[in-house]
Order: sequence, then C-alpha cells, then structure tokens
Amino acid sequence: MHIPDPASEATFLSAKLNMAEREKHMPVYALHRDLLELRRTDPVIGAQDRTIIDGAVLSEHAWVLRWFDARHGDRLLLVNLAEDMQLHPAPEPLLAPPANARWRTVWSSDASRYDGPGRVELSVEAGWYLSGESAVLLAAERLAAQPHPHWRKMTEQDLAINWQRQSDPEALRNREWLVTNGLGGYASGTLLGTGSRRYHGLFVPNLPDPKGRYILISRFDEEVACDGQRVRLGGAEFIDGQLETEAHFYLARFFLDYSVPTWIFQIGDATIEKSIVMPYRQNTVYVHYRLLRGTGAELKLRPFAAFRRQDAVLRTLDERPFLHTIARHRHVLRLHDSPLQVGFGLCPDSSVFVVDERESMDVFYRVEHDRGYDHSENTFSPGYFSAELQSDKAVTFIATTHSIDGLVSLDGAAALDAERNSRQAIAEYCAGRCVPGIRRAAGYRSRSVYRSAGQPA
Repeated sequence: MHIPDPASEATFLSAKLNMAEREKHMPVYALHRDLLELRRTDPVIGAQDRTIIDGAVLSEHAWVLRWFDARHGDRLLLVNLAEDMQLHPAPEPLLAPPANARWRTVWSSDASRYDGPGRVELSVEAGWYLSGESAVLLAAERLAAQPHPHWRKMTEQDLAINWQRQSDPEALRNREWLVTNGLGGYASGTLLGTGSRRYHGLFVPNLPDPKGRYILISRFDEEVACDGQRVRLGGAEFIDGQLETEAHFYLARFFLDYSVPTWIFQIGDATIEKSIVMPYRQNTVYVHYRLLRGTGAELKLRPFAAFRRQDAVLRTLDERPFLHTIARHRHVLRLHDSPLQVGFGLCPDSSVFVVDERESMDVFYRVEHDRGYDHSENTFSPGYFSAELQSDKAVTFIATTHSIDGLVSLDGAAALDAERNSRQAIAEYCAGRCVPGIRRAAGYRSRSVYRSAGQPA
C-alpha cells in the first residue's frame, strides 16, 4: 500500500480543505453548522447531562428523547427514519408538555435551507404528525399565567360520572385514569377495569436497574361475593371477544377525589368503594376497599404479572420462569435470571392467600389492535387473596419494589389521607391562600406514610 510522503508539498495541498465545497454542498454544511451551534448555545442540550434524559420508542423506525430542565424548560427531540407518521392519539407520556407550557419548534431538519420541504413548525393540536426521514427539536415554552376563574377547595369532586348499568360498556372502556408517583412510575387503566393499551397496568414503576418503566402488575382481577351474588369487577378482554368483567352492571359512580380515582359499586344492598393511590416518590401502589353500606362482603383479589418494559413487544410465550416466595404474609414474585421483582400483600394480614398459579392466554389490547400494533399477550398469576370486607374493616392491596419488611403494616387509609392533604395544600398554595412552606410540608406528609412503616424515604 502506497503511503503519501507527509513532508511532500503535494500531500499538504491535497489535504487542505476546499472551501468552495461549502457552496457546492451548502445544505449539508448548514445542517452541521446549525447542529454544532445548537449544542454550543442551548443551555439544556449543551449541559451534556445524561441524568436528565429519558427516551422511548414510538415505532420500529421512530423514537423520542426528552431533556428535563425546570430552569430553562424541557427539550424534546423526535426522530423518524421512515415514512410520514401520524400519532393520534399520542401513545407516549414523554410527548406531553410540562404543566402550563406548550411545545415550540427550535430546529427541524425539514427546513428549506437544508433542502427540506420547508415544514418547520410541528403541529400537535390535532395529533402529532412526523414527516418521513426527519428530526425536530422542541422546547417547552411557558404560557402566561392565568388566574383560575373558579378557585375552590378540592373537597368538591372535580370529575364525576354517574353510570347507568344499562349503558354500553364501550363508554367506560374509552375513558382512562392515571396516577403517578413523581418518579416516572404510574398506574393506569380504563374505567371499565380492563386494559386497552400495552402500557396500561396497576403497577408500572420507573426503575434504575434495569432502567425504564416496567409493567410488573398488568392486570388485577376482583371478585365480590355478597347478598347471594358473586360478581367480577376487574378483569380483561380476550382475542375471541370474551369480556371477563361485570363492572359495567354494578358501577354506580366514578369520580376523582383529590385526583385519586375512586369507583363506587352497588351490589345488592352493599355499597363498595375502591380507590387507587401511589405515594409521592415511592415505587408503591395501594388499592383500597371500603364497605360504605351493607353487612359484609368477601373479596377475591388476583394479581397478574407481565414483567416487561412498557414499550417492549408483547409476550405470548406459554411459560415464563416466575418464582413466587411467601414469608410471614409477605409475597415476592421474581423473574428468573433477572433483577426484576415485586413485593405484594394484603392488609390486614388476616386474609388468606390461595396458591393457584394461572396463565391467562391471549389478553387483548383493543387500542393497540386498532393502531395496527401487536395487541395480545399472556400474563401470569401466582394465586389470589381472599378477605372479608366489613364496615369497620377496610382491605388494602399493596405492591412495591422497595423492601417488604414492613409491608403488612402499611396503612392504605393513611396513604389516601396523605394524598388528599397534599393535593389540598398545593391547591390552596396555588390559590394564594396558604404560606409558601406548606407545599414542602405536604410533600413530606405524603412521603412519611411509607417511612412510618419502616420503609426508606
């Protein structure tokens, strides 16, 4: 192989940049110049801090990255390497702008100076439209503060749906609820109690290792026996069209109580309340049941596990290597050869757990099917809890990724009260009716619920 003489003038001249190529390839030159300028001048991207970045896959050829920065505003980068793409509804929580803000286009590869089609502004009002083979960077732009015209105490329920049992269950399946924990974790589903999206689940913590949001408990079956009736409230929909829930026949009301999703079921003479809450900055979820009226009811609660990332391909394997251990009313479900695990239990600990392993086949996610994505999976249940619900004895199901040493002593009612107090304090702070320090106190009140049971803050 011939190596040019590095001391030769000809070698020197051949290695010099030909500045005339800037004009010949101006679009490419401008693209690289602007990207370098953006990295140098943008305070969020220029910080090169990987701890503030999160990302998700939107399709086989598209993804999103988000930089979180409270001071300068979030940044959102969308990349689409395939053909034009319409996201309606938008399936990824990372696409949502911060509170009281909107997305503003900062840079787009579609700009005409890069020989693009000239579509620079990304419209998200009627759904996200991503041009093919393009990238766009958005910045969060704060909206002008507007006083709320109807400030009121949050004791008034902000959203309430009075349900008629003869109504079409489709209306409940199309309405969804969501609670979050301030760590990127969440619980979500439909008002009907069945999942319709791949990322619906009762317990979806955002984990550091393995990193990402994992749907640990994807489904939660509830069966109630009272007044000579046995009713299925939670359940699932299946590929063959079977709908394993009767919630739409017994739901009387759904409402948000201080942003806590709450269902009221009427079964004969019994009135049962169900609430779901995630304590602030804890990877823990509570499902709390109260008997508001009646002489008593028997609850049968069965969790189903998926143990997959929220953006992963749905699994249809016949078997999965789950390991279930029980010690002093504390349960741990693990995935073999994986750090993934979830602790769970029922309070009070006088309940009975029946080991009854079950593989639920061909669970159907209707929205994923309508969007043309993979839409069915198999999930695993190690068994079910059986507990008596009395007017003076509430029942709480708890799932967590923290230590389970104090699991059975955790108080679901206290967690709900802490969430209500925190939300009320924040609302009053925003309305200018309390001292600034109350917001920090409200956050501490919410976190202290877990700490009081001997768990880490």
